[in-house]
Order: sequence, then C-alpha cells, then structure tokens
Amino acid sequence: QYKLVPTLVRGLDYYNGTVFEYKTQLLDAAQNTLCAGGRYDGLISQFEPQIKHACGLAFGIDRITEILTEHKGVDEVIKIGIAIVDEKFLIAGLNLIDKILENKKDVQIIGPFTEKSLKAQLRLFNNENCKYVIIIGEEMKQDKIVLKNFLYNTQQVVELQNLHKFIV
Repeated sequence: QYKLVPTLVRGLDYYNGTVFEYKTQLLDAAQNTLCAGGRYDGLISQFEPQIKHACGLAFGIDRITEILTEHKGVDEVIKIGIAIVDEKFLIAGLNLIDKILENKKDVQIIGPFTEKSLKAQLRLFNNENCKYVIIIGEEMKQDKIVLKNFLYNTQQVVELQNLHKFIV
C-alpha cells in the first residue's frame, strides 16, 4: 500500500522532483523511515556532465536490523500437522487443508500421512516443530476434529466452524 503526499520534502537541497520514503509501523513514529530517496539531477551532473538524470535511495541499516531482531522481520509461520486416523477421512482432511489455506496465509501444512500410525504421525509432527496437530477421525462425522496444541500440550474437540478461533 502506498500514499501520495505532494508536500513531502526530504531534508537535503540536492533533490529535485520526486522524493520518497518507505515507512514501517513496527517502529515508533520518530524513527519509522526504513529507506528514502529521490531524484537528484543537479547533483549527479556536477560530477558526470554527460549524465543528466539520476535517482537514488539509502536504507537505514540500524532500523532494518532492529526490525529483524526484535520483530523477526516477518510474521511467524504456524506449522500445522494433519493426522488422519483412518484413510476413509482422507478427502475430508484434504478439504480441510484447502479451507485452512484459504483463510490463513501464514501457515505451513505438514501431512497427511495415512500410511503411518497416529503415534508415528504425532512423533513426526513433534519433530517438525508443529504448533498444532489436527487429528481427523470419527469426530469428523459431526463436523468436529481433535485439535492438539503441542506448545501447551493440550487437546480438545473443536467444531470445524470454530477452528479458526483456536489456530493463532
């Protein structure tokens, strides 16, 4: 998203025409510009007369470093394991994966593995550092699943329509 601000002025006299700033909401307002620049035809022509037009920018490495260290730079990707108790629920599991991916873009789905036992699937999901495991079994007949939270070592039956409230 961008916003045009016709009155934007950079603090240096050598800019002419277009100037720009890229700001973030992850830092306080006084220090939220990550990069800035603009057009500076007059400056570059003083050094290279044959070059008539120039545009440049500079990044604030200290601010980028702060975002990468304190805010991890990007949203956390939530790993979700999909465990299928019985192969007859595979299609329901695949449909659920589609629904999750439609509503949450910051997830990584691991599975399903119908050829493995539930215990083997859970071990695999634990090794993959999944935050949640959705266990699809007989509960699916009532539009419910078992949601296991590896982070808090909890497990509960959740209605499919409410699943989005639990995966955060």
